[in-house]
Amino acid sequence: MTHEAFSHAETITPPRHNDDGTHTLGRFTFPNLESPNCHEAAQRWRPVVVRRALHSKVLVVATTRIEGAWAAYCLPVAGRNHDDEATAWRTDGSKVSERVARALFFEFENLPYAI
Repeated sequence: MTHEAFSHAETITPPRHNDDGTHTLGRFTFPNLESPNCHEAAQRWRPVVVRRALHSKVLVVATTRIEGAWAAYCLPVAGRNHDDEATAWRTDGSKVSERVARALFFEFENLPYAI
């Protein structure tokens, strides 16, 4: 199965639907937006966030998105506390290309990259 909304029309493993209003892609769980329980599942859902330091003052942060994809963002930081500084990806981050993101974040290999 391919999906045009994701880059390169990559092959996507069909999700496994769960009884609690979620579906599972690989080892990640997302709200099943077609389920009658999706509102509750969306309320419980939390993104998976992973960061990599390219330098003490440059981070790349990858995060899953509620629709079942992921994206990575590069941002400059002060270099004092990466745990605290990584949260600034929403305001200061620039989205990186899929090629670079996949090289840095192998843990998302089975998920489509968000355009």
